[in-house]
Amino acid sequence: DGTSCDKCGAGWYSTDGQACKRCAENHYSEAEGAAQESVCTGCPAHTSTGTSTGVTTPSGCLPDPGYTGDYTSLDACAAGTYKEDVGTKPCTACLAGKASTGQNETSVDCCVTCASGQYSQSGAQFCKCSDSVRIKQSDGTCVCPAGYHPNGTSCDTCGAGRYSTDGQACKRCAENHYS
Repeated sequence: DGTSCDKCGAGWYSTDGQACKRCAENHYSEAEGAAQESVCTGCPAHTSTGTSTGVTTPSGCLPDPGYTGDYTSLDACAAGTYKEDVGTKPCTACLAGKASTGQNETSVDCCVTCASGQYSQSGAQFCKCSDSVRIKQSDGTCVCPAGYHPNGTSCDTCGAGRYSTDGQACKRCAENHYS
């Protein structure tokens, strides 16, 4: 009969009583018949609706890249992992031979290849020295300790009558001295 009006549904609002408009991206509204845009609530921190508009519940707010879980319980991706997309999927572990020290990483590019003579398991935060004797320095390099010398990517002990104070070349003991 032309005299009845339908109210806007959840996720929508109308400021002029005419056309219903969707709540914008990264907003939601559970209210029906909303008469102002302010009824659209912003998604919680580190969540978004992606490109969706007209979202009707906070569960439509999905974890941003670098985060996993849901809108009620978010976790940043741990070091050694990343997540590139909006959504509830879990974080992806860096492959073996790569590592990442940062949290809430958003790209596979955060996974850095281990240096020569180093290795890592899948999902590692740090690369480790390949030889159990080697010591990892603060600059990330692996060196041999005193009493050893490098032999490729491993460390060998200095033989009888030889010594090393710096983990580099072994030196002969002075005359009338031994090791």
